[in-house]
Amino acid sequence: MTSAGTGKVGWALQQDYAEAAATVLVGNGHENTVYELSGQLTTQKELAAALGTVLGKEIPVKQVDDATYTDIMKGAGIPDFVIPILEGIQQGIREGSLEIESDDFEKLLGRPTTSIYEALSHIVSELSKTEN
Repeated sequence: MTSAGTGKVGWALQQDYAEAAATVLVGNGHENTVYELSGQLTTQKELAAALGTVLGKEIPVKQVDDATYTDIMKGAGIPDFVIPILEGIQQGIREGSLEIESDDFEKLLGRPTTSIYEALSHIVSELSKTEN
C-alpha cells in the first residue's frame, strides 16, 4: 500500500552504505566532498515485484490517496508522531524529490551497488535465520 504513485527512489543494501562510508572514513582525498549515495532508482511497484520474485509469489501494490494512506497507517497502530514522516516520504517519492541519479556509490565501492534482487534475497535470508 502506497501513496507514492509511480515515483522512484534509490534503494540500496545497508551493507553497501556501510562499505561506502568506511571507504570515505579510512580513505584519503574525501575532505570537503559531499557524496550522493543513491541506489538503483525503483518504483514501489517494481520493488514489490522484485520481492515477489524472491519470495516466489505475487506481491500486490495498492495505490491510495494521502488521506487513505494516513487512515491505514493509523489503523495499523503506527504512532501519531511517525505518520507525518511516512506521509512526507510518500510525497517526496511521488513528487520526484527522492529520484536522484548519482554514480557516487559505484565510485566509492569500486563496483555497482548490490542488485535489488540480490539485496532482497539477502534480507529475506537473514530474516529467515532470525525466525528459526
